[in-house]
Amino acid sequence: KPRLNPSVDWTDCGGYIATIMYATGVDPNYPKVWVPAQIDYVRSNPDKYLVLENPTLGDLQPGDILLTEGHTMMYTGKT
Repeated sequence: KPRLNPSVDWTDCGGYIATIMYATGVDPNYPKVWVPAQIDYVRSNPDKYLVLENPTLGDLQPGDILLTEGHTMMYTGKT
């Protein structure tokens, strides 16, 4: 994390997902922390992100980012 997302000394769910985005090279401009900023960023970049407001399990693919008002996570697939 210090090399990829040195924004703060701690991390939360948003920082974790951001670090994944940088480590994989998927989106080096993804906001480093703060879920509300990440939600705004994703919604303002329709060329990069398809936003589904109420996805079903069938809509999801491994690697999809799931954002709620106070939490973000990554879908890794059916268990």
